[in-house]
Amino acid sequence: MKKKNLAVNFLKAIISLAVILVAMHALYAKPTEPVKYKFEKETGGKIENERVILPCGLVRLKNGQAPVSNNTSEGWSYTQSLDGPRAEHALIPLKDGNILMVGGYSRDPDAPDGTNPNFHPEQGKIYNPLLQTWNNGPSLNTGRSGFVGLLLQNGKAALVGGSDLTGHHPNIEIFDPETGEFFLSADMQVERLGHDAIELNDGRILVVGGTDGWGTFFNSSEIYDPETNTWEMVESTFSLPRSIGQLAKLNDGRVMYMGGSNNWISRNNVDVFDPATGQWSSLTPMNKNRQQFSVEKLNDGRIMVVGGLSIQAHETFSSVEIFDPNENIWTFGSGMNHPRSNASTLLLPDGDLLIAGGQLLNSVEHFCSQSNQWRLRHEMNQKRSWFGLTLMENGELLAVGGTYGWDEVWETAEVYRLYFGNLEADHLTLDFGNVEQGELTEMDIRLKNNGHAWVELVDHSFSRPAFFLSEDLPALIFSKEESNITISFTGNLDSGFFEETLTLVINQGDGEENMELTLTGTIVVPTSVVPADACKPIVSVFPNPTKGELTIRSESKLLNMFIADITGRVVFEKAGINTNEAVIDLGRFGHGVYFINTTNKYGLFVEKVILSGD
Repeated sequence: MKKKNLAVNFLKAIISLAVILVAMHALYAKPTEPVKYKFEKETGGKIENERVILPCGLVRLKNGQAPVSNNTSEGWSYTQSLDGPRAEHALIPLKDGNILMVGGYSRDPDAPDGTNPNFHPEQGKIYNPLLQTWNNGPSLNTGRSGFVGLLLQNGKAALVGGSDLTGHHPNIEIFDPETGEFFLSADMQVERLGHDAIELNDGRILVVGGTDGWGTFFNSSEIYDPETNTWEMVESTFSLPRSIGQLAKLNDGRVMYMGGSNNWISRNNVDVFDPATGQWSSLTPMNKNRQQFSVEKLNDGRIMVVGGLSIQAHETFSSVEIFDPNENIWTFGSGMNHPRSNASTLLLPDGDLLIAGGQLLNSVEHFCSQSNQWRLRHEMNQKRSWFGLTLMENGELLAVGGTYGWDEVWETAEVYRLYFGNLEADHLTLDFGNVEQGELTEMDIRLKNNGHAWVELVDHSFSRPAFFLSEDLPALIFSKEESNITISFTGNLDSGFFEETLTLVINQGDGEENMELTLTGTIVVPTSVVPADACKPIVSVFPNPTKGELTIRSESKLLNMFIADITGRVVFEKAGINTNEAVIDLGRFGHGVYFINTTNKYGLFVEKVILSGD
């Protein structure tokens, strides 16, 4: 996932739209006439809906509404719904695999006529992927939308700028996962809407461009230092003032600012900022004027620009452009199957790219970096733009909320299985070697998850109680991570070779299954079982002979015990005793000679006992 993108490109265009609507009602301003155009589906060429492009580039649906697809095949499935609609929010992955949703705007369907139905909830929500449920989470200090979401190198998250119905927020809400709380930064030196932001290599945050919301566009930028909680203006400016452009960081630490809008005209300008010199300079422009596009840095360092729209061309793009920083050139890549803007993109762990939704779309496309081609995946159940999209640790995509057309804001969320776990053990057979009878022995098995999703360890069992785990199983083994499992063996088996089984019940993303590991070794009879320097018995067994009841007493807590008859056959065993004294009844066994084998912290002790009928 692109670091500047908390699972969704936080599109600032809606703020510009609010400004335009205010201007349209002002006495001194006359609105620009909207441009109508037809949107035709590529399959069949049938006109599905008529849309209107407003001067700021947003698209409003005019005719009809069919937000839900007829997809009933295996694919996306709904989670528990949110307790209210939400769009233009942020999704923040948490360390435990849960997802925190914060910010954005909601809409009250019961708002009285003539009132603004939009509001900006402060309450955060946490999604549990194991239960597919939503619960209340930490809240913002001030509700906001139109912000830029960043996942920071130090594990924190930042929501930069934004606004609500009361005005602009020129600060940053910073989320600390250690405390689970948000705190506010100092204010920017310039109040900005439609800006973009990105974290520099040294941990500072660069904020670029935007507008004051009243027709003035900025070619300025400023930098926030989290160590000092201060802002500093960058003295150098870039070529063309504009808003809703997109930032991407090159491998050498420089930052590109691409496209966007100036005076509600889409632009193809590209500028680059060098943090080492503090200077802006121009780069080769894109081949197309674009705004509301998606951008990701590929694993090889190239920058991919996907889709978007051009106001003056009255066109939404399926085209892709790729910038090579070594050659300083833009070239067209393989185009998508569908034109789209306001979509959500993710850079996947294997270097591929996934894009979903966009205006009037529920389709999902997967860019294969090896074949350089796009292929369609399962459609989402609902058409979404300005929604949250993230890849969770369990290998599922999570799509949350968003809008359809102009008036509909969703309170639904849905998931799609993209990756699976792949748990492997370093050895399928664990050999304990020679183990003295009654000796407590431990060995480790290393488990590694080679998949792109977590593996859940549901349960375990041994074929004999002589084996047990020294500590609890981890609940989850995350992608590309390892976990050591320590197996303890009491040695309480018959002498000779043994072969037992450890069964792990795991879920790698497609239901529970068994993973079996073989435990082998050889039990040998000890030659000396009492410490040579013992001045008195550490373990005492009485009465001896006995008619049945037998007491075993130890100076330190007994750990394990087994009883064998004269032939060596084990007739009784118990692990994990954890007491200084134990009483057993031998009356159910036949008369004869028995060997009581006990272990405590000093080692193994054997006592011969005669079971008499007299």
